[in-house]
Amino acid sequence: MHKLIKNKALYYLTIASILAFSMLDLFKSILFGRFFNTLENKNTLSQMVKWIVAFVILMFFVETIMKGLMVYFKYSLRERLSQDLYESWLALSPDEFQKTDTSARINKQTNEINTIIDQYVTSKLNIYRYGFLFLIGSLYIGTNSWILLLFIYICALSLSLFNRTFKTRLESNQKEVLSHQKQWIGVLKGFCTNFLTIKDYDLDTKYSSRLQNQNKLLSKVTIHSEWLKQWVLAINDLGVNIIFFGESLIGFYMINQNLISLSVFMTIIQASNMVINPIGWYMEMYNNVQSSSVVVDGYLKEVQKRKHQKKLLNEPIQSFLLKDLVFKRKEKTIFDHFTLQLQKGKKYLVVGESGCGKSTLLGLLSGTIPHPHIYANNIPTNALEHSSIAKQLTYLRQSPDLLPGTLEENITLWQTADSNKLNRVLDQVHLNSLKSRLHESVQEDSLEISGGELQRISLARGLYNIKDWLFLDEAFSALDEENAKQIEYDILKNYKGSIISISHKLFDENIMLFDEVIEFTKQGVNVLSSLEYLQKRKNSLHPIKNQISNNESVLPDKR
Repeated sequence: MHKLIKNKALYYLTIASILAFSMLDLFKSILFGRFFNTLENKNTLSQMVKWIVAFVILMFFVETIMKGLMVYFKYSLRERLSQDLYESWLALSPDEFQKTDTSARINKQTNEINTIIDQYVTSKLNIYRYGFLFLIGSLYIGTNSWILLLFIYICALSLSLFNRTFKTRLESNQKEVLSHQKQWIGVLKGFCTNFLTIKDYDLDTKYSSRLQNQNKLLSKVTIHSEWLKQWVLAINDLGVNIIFFGESLIGFYMINQNLISLSVFMTIIQASNMVINPIGWYMEMYNNVQSSSVVVDGYLKEVQKRKHQKKLLNEPIQSFLLKDLVFKRKEKTIFDHFTLQLQKGKKYLVVGESGCGKSTLLGLLSGTIPHPHIYANNIPTNALEHSSIAKQLTYLRQSPDLLPGTLEENITLWQTADSNKLNRVLDQVHLNSLKSRLHESVQEDSLEISGGELQRISLARGLYNIKDWLFLDEAFSALDEENAKQIEYDILKNYKGSIISISHKLFDENIMLFDEVIEFTKQGVNVLSSLEYLQKRKNSLHPIKNQISNNESVLPDKR
């Protein structure tokens, strides 16, 4: 519990309010016993009624404060747990973050934090409450009859030992429920992301059956887990009833033997509610804590991972170096002892067939894919904080994302908009049609724009927030040739920083604006000047034209 708590002052104040309310519960028992001694005395009875009214009002205020503090403590803790969780995610590198499935992260953010608060923390607070009641009630009963107290303690110890025998099974059941919840969320995610494929291939019945099977499995393990908890709870209730009636029989015997008076016995009976009832409640809360502790352990493991201390690069990146790089992905060799240096201020075009490693190159350079043989200013990028590179790099991907907010916020990234700069950027990427929609609140799944417009929003975002290095990964793929040619030309002509651009849409006029071309081939990676690459490109096209010409000459005349 203490490992979860951040606001210690609020925590201890909440515990103090629980203790105060528990002490008032004992005072209620004493007041109840005194009430029996005043039934035949009207004056004393009148005074007692005033005490009772005052006590009821006091108890109402104390209980209100206690419950208010408990609610405030739980919701402030929920907020802090969520914050710690997403801050731990933000501290990860892109490569580390992508190792965990999105649905698993959403499950941890919602179901697991709810379980921690609603089962673990709430049960812990109630355990404190019932523990205080038990101790304070025991103290009063013990001063009046050690025999009754001994009987209660023996029964309470027996119930406690009984509940402990189910600790392992309760934890195991909770793990199984969590596992099936993750599988269920995964199947639902697959349904949502592949809905068009399901409809295209008429998989409605098959996928519905798969959903139903997973749903049944989740219900089965959840019912089994809850049934065990309820069965243990029923045994605890049985034990509480045995304690109550056993205590009553012992008490009546002691009254007959003139060992205690009726009024004292009635006070003990009332005080014993503070001891007997909390035994059953405590066992229920204890079982909740045991079954949910596995969730708490998983959460703490997530947010308290030791992070390697990485360096901050405070100087401008003058060069990137790939030195004797060997890199494989899924047993396929992408780079085999490859060396390449990229200098600040130059513009590089990256070309080659799909799947040859062009996007991997940008991922390695940006630190998205960590590797010890990639250097920025001769410092290995995997030893640097990812933010050190990101602050100097604008990375435009082929499939851009929309962020929550307005179109304008998606471009300015929540900075105060410079209207002149914003208009200039929108003109540069040919997005005049969206100027009237900049303050629209957008959602990625409901935005009514084309793929080309979405890619131009990404371009506008990159140009508005331009940095020293610009990475373009098929950033013009969704544009028609005319727009792609004009926007690329404008960027190459006017941007003074460094550019590394992957493209399949090649235009001779634009190629001439690059300093070097990095060409991926089946034989390896070549680095050419733009003139050398254009000449090679023209030579590779001439045989095709000659082939077409020769084929035409041998075709029979159809006239």
